Amino acid sequence: MYHTNTIKFLGGIFAVFGLLATLAQLDFKVAATKTSLPFHLRKSVEQDLQALSTRVNGKIAFSRPHDGFVDIYVMDTDGSNQRQLTFGSKSPIDGFTKARYFSPVWSPDGTRIAFSGNPDYGGFNLHVMNADGTRIRKLTDFVDVNHATWSPDAKRIAFSDSCVTVEDVLCPINVYTVNVDGSGLTRVTANTQGVEDINPAWSPDGSRIAFSELRSNDFESIYVMNPDGSNRIRLTNSAYDGSPAWSPDGTKIAFLRGADVYVMNADGSNPTPVTTGGPVTEPGVAWSPDGMKILFNIQSRISQTAYAIQIFAINLNGTNKQNLSNNTEHDYLGDWQPRFVSATNPIDDSQFFVRQHYDDFLSREPDQSGLDFWTN
Repeated sequence: MYHTNTIKFLGGIFAVFGLLATLAQLDFKVAATKTSLPFHLRKSVEQDLQALSTRVNGKIAFSRPHDGFVDIYVMDTDGSNQRQLTFGSKSPIDGFTKARYFSPVWSPDGTRIAFSGNPDYGGFNLHVMNADGTRIRKLTDFVDVNHATWSPDAKRIAFSDSCVTVEDVLCPINVYTVNVDGSGLTRVTANTQGVEDINPAWSPDGSRIAFSELRSNDFESIYVMNPDGSNRIRLTNSAYDGSPAWSPDGTKIAFLRGADVYVMNADGSNPTPVTTGGPVTEPGVAWSPDGMKILFNIQSRISQTAYAIQIFAINLNGTNKQNLSNNTEHDYLGDWQPRFVSATNPIDDSQFFVRQHYDDFLSREPDQSGLDFWTN
């Protein structure tokens, strides 16, 4: 009989965090009471903890222009408690160039934000910061990085950029990927002049990247491809389809068709309008982490002569449209933070343990409390 180390916890919560470093090095199984089917944990302990938790809606990140600056903010799901994370400043060299931060995208675990910006007063490059705006790290040396998207394992980020150097101002726009430490920069698409691959979106399972291709005739369509650029497949054929965003479960893609929000199946079938009559505008759409709502921007009239870009949320069936901005500013949508809370285990009297993985047979036996445990 092998020695078994057990860690019991209720409701699917790991309580002994000091063992996580050890557990990360093991291949182990989790078994639940009232069942004879242990399930195999995946490679990342962080992913396993998330799998045993409920994905809920966290903060909404967005960018707001003000006084020539653009900064990143967060707010609650109802638009309240707006808080500024970045603080742009003027260049100390020329006293004119202003730092701008925009297009925030949450990491899969909700602890970091990738964004485009120029805190060094140069080109707009890919950066990553903590969720509270601290520890900004520059990842690229481009001119105009935009539309970042994280891989599901948070190891790489895809983005679009038009130029590698300032001198290369006539280059086409391509999709790139880079490691989160700035290494391993890879060009994924190779366009000719007049073709732009923009708005990449990494699928939740990591196998595909959706993006929109914009040609010089303003014809824009949505494609998917493998993360290395292979197996490129066109999903839409309408004249103005862009800004794809995967649903959290990976079964659907939300996108902009003209001035409205649509949702289609992941294979491009059954495109269905969520909004009608516009005027939805860029930069795109974002799903709520629970998959029940979609965020988007609308150009709203705030007076007889003035408009504001405001953030709205809407149910998938087109009901309950809510203005989350409710101000006279221009608020440009970024992304919705995923949060993970402990889930109630559906198994009665749920109690789990973790044991080192052996391929022998496990037997279920009752302990003195009347609950089940596994042994071999």
